[in-house]
Amino acid sequence: MKIKNSIYLYTTILIFTILFLYTITHFLGIFQKQYFAVHSEELTTAVLIDSTDSSQGYNYFYKKTPFDYSYQILTYISLIIPLILLFNFSITEFRKKKDKENYFHTLLFPTVYALINILMFLLFADKSTGWEYTYGLYITIAWSILIFIILAVTNLVTLSEKQKEIKQ
Repeated sequence: MKIKNSIYLYTTILIFTILFLYTITHFLGIFQKQYFAVHSEELTTAVLIDSTDSSQGYNYFYKKTPFDYSYQILTYISLIIPLILLFNFSITEFRKKKDKENYFHTLLFPTVYALINILMFLLFADKSTGWEYTYGLYITIAWSILIFIILAVTNLVTLSEKQKEIKQ
């Protein structure tokens, strides 16, 4: 019973960490877009270019908003921290008790990670981007499945090693 309680506790920690980081990152992205919309003239530089066929065009250069660096850093953090927690919780919980029942219980971690990843993408991604939205969804699903498979195989190898030790 103690292992199940710790699995539920760690699952709750994982859920809230992912939700918190993704939500903060999303709203920081919104603030960045709003700041750029208000200050676009100050942040945009247009340089007139002449071509060889006597036509003219502009190259646009954009300055960073105050939110750019924090948004980029938080984006990486919101991708890395849940993975670290996921692998740590799943592998360490499984090693506490190496049996089939606990193997299936520890698969709760990657399952929850996958569901939250897909749900957060569906909630926060801009559907008006068309094919980019579709490919983003495919990548999110493929990434979630890959993480699930890696953890399932890692714990399965550990389980098979334990069963080999018992047979010897």
